[in-house]
This record gives sequence, structure tokens and C-alpha cells, in this order.
Amino acid sequence: MRKSRKIMLFALIGIAGLALAFRSSDKYFLIAKNLDIFAAFYRELNTYYVEELPPDKLMQTGIEAMLEETDPYTDFVPEEELDELRFMATGKYGGVGASIYTEGEWTSITDVYEGSPMDKAGIKAGDIIVSLDGKSAKNMEQEEVSRYLKGTAGTPLNIVLRHPSTIPKRRIASSGTIST
Repeated sequence: MRKSRKIMLFALIGIAGLALAFRSSDKYFLIAKNLDIFAAFYRELNTYYVEELPPDKLMQTGIEAMLEETDPYTDFVPEEELDELRFMATGKYGGVGASIYTEGEWTSITDVYEGSPMDKAGIKAGDIIVSLDGKSAKNMEQEEVSRYLKGTAGTPLNIVLRHPSTIPKRRIASSGTIST
């Protein structure tokens, strides 16, 4: 274990020495060198650390630490939240055109907007979402269902619904696909 720590230390010192040897005022050079140092450190840490390291959690922590050095208005938006941010920034919405409500283990349609893809497919308020893109919607959080129903206009969504008064599941639209 000590040997691996020494190797990691010498690697970092070597990279840092190279960065200082080529002392340049070019900020892109400094960014590239520091990214190289960061990548080398992460590789060594991941290789020799005693426990398993979750890369996504480490990167998120690194991003948060960088943001602490900036003003309070600079923020990081994860990829899964980009559509929501675009909607808030532009007012443009792509979605299936329905409101939903989750109660118990199922999510149901509470309102269908006139002229929307859901309206054109014949979906009615009260229909229960059984699956989304082949994934069971049973016990799915409302936020996750909502993410499936939102998206860029024209994005296909395979949705299976059932009406509360019918026992068998039924597919909506000829192919079971609704474009958002």
C-alpha cells in the first residue's frame, strides 16, 4: 500500500513539475495541464484506493467544490434537468400534453390538453399509465413519469395505458407510440 502511495505522489509531483517548468500565461495551457493533473490523480486514486469509489459522486463533489469558488449565480445543471431548464428559459414545451397524478402504486392522467398528442391518441382523464418505453410504471415516482412525458417535440414515447373500468391493458395509438 505504501508503494502505491509513493507512486501516486511521484506521479503528481512529476506532472506538477512539468506544469511549472512550462510556466505560461496562456490560461488554456494552464487549464489543460490542471485537467491532466486531475485525471492522473483520479486514475491513481481509483486504482489504488482501498474501497470502491463511485465516479459520479466524486465528480459531483468536484463540481460543487469548483462552484464554491464562483459567485452565487453560477450553477451546474445536470443533463437530466436540461429540458426543464430550457422550458423555464424559453417557454417552449415539448410533451405529450397531459397532467398526471400519482396515488399509491399507479400514476393516472388527470387532464388531457386539447390538440395535444395525448388528445389526438384518444387518451382520457382517468387512464392509468401501465408502462413507459417498456418500463413498468408501477410504483414509479411521479417525477420520473413526468420526465418520460416531457421532452423535445417529435420524440417518440411508447406508452401503455388502461382505463380504470377495464381490466385488460390496452395500447394507445396504432403502434402504441405517442410523439411528444
